[in-house]
Amino acid sequence: MKDIMKKTLTELPAGGHAWVETIDGGPNIIGRLASMGLAPGAKVTIVQNFPKSPLIINVRYTFIALSRYEAGRIYVERKKSE
Repeated sequence: MKDIMKKTLTELPAGGHAWVETIDGGPNIIGRLASMGLAPGAKVTIVQNFPKSPLIINVRYTFIALSRYEAGRIYVERKKSE
């Protein structure tokens, strides 16, 4: 049995990676994020996560800047050993 930790993107350190589990929001935010490649199952790598600054992530070979509000609504899974 794998030990999985569920977090939001804002909780991951720079260099961390995880897989999108769910996005908490209405159809507008979900559709906007999905159009950028952020959908359940997508692998995300945190490039930059400074406090009080937008997050920069890499998903599907694309760099994306997300507000902390948006990133806080994206729930991800990662293995405990990572």
